[in-house]
Amino acid sequence: MKLRFEDFRNFPEHRHELREIYESHLPEDERWSFEDLLKAYEQGQKEIYLLFIEEEMVGLLVQTAVAEFLFAEYWAIRQRGKGSSSGFYFARDILEFWGDRPVYCEVDPAETGETARRRIQFYRRSFGFVLFDRIPYVQPALQAHTHAVPMHLMARNCEGFAARFPEIRAEHFRKVY
Repeated sequence: MKLRFEDFRNFPEHRHELREIYESHLPEDERWSFEDLLKAYEQGQKEIYLLFIEEEMVGLLVQTAVAEFLFAEYWAIRQRGKGSSSGFYFARDILEFWGDRPVYCEVDPAETGETARRRIQFYRRSFGFVLFDRIPYVQPALQAHTHAVPMHLMARNCEGFAARFPEIRAEHFRKVY
């Protein structure tokens, strides 16, 4: 099984599925409204990739270029049934898609619960991400009715990321938020 990454621009007929995966997999306080996400994409501020297995859309990846890094803002994949190994294939194929590019992302702090702890471990094990829990970071409120969320950053292939983040912080917040 191999995931295929396709620019959303080439598959607008999957808009409903994109919205369903986006809204069902991401907490409301940690995501843009779907309309704002599409507006940022249409303005070239974000890249949106649809993930397919054969002809079935099974996931999404939203990322933004920040300095020489990729900020992996959102990614989600539908589980195709217990024991399907969807997470394994997703990890393998997204690493191939990213290649050697330095990538960073936000994660909920481990102390927020078991799901956050498992996600951090999965990102470490499957993607080679390193946790930077000493970098102060808060995701701003993304919608008028949501709240800012304390987060941690994780990165892969990002030598010196912790030392560099203070200098790219302004670009990160300008491009992402």
